[in-house]
Amino acid sequence: MNLHPQKNYVIVSNISNDSEEYHDESSIQGSMAMD
Repeated sequence: MNLHPQKNYVIVSNISNDSEEYHDESSIQGSMAMD
């Protein structure tokens, strides 16, 4: 029963990491467009 919630946590952590990387790329693109 402890493994179930832990696995869910890992998935959420993965999504958070992906979102941060995606945001970084978007920020760089925005900076380029401003230039």
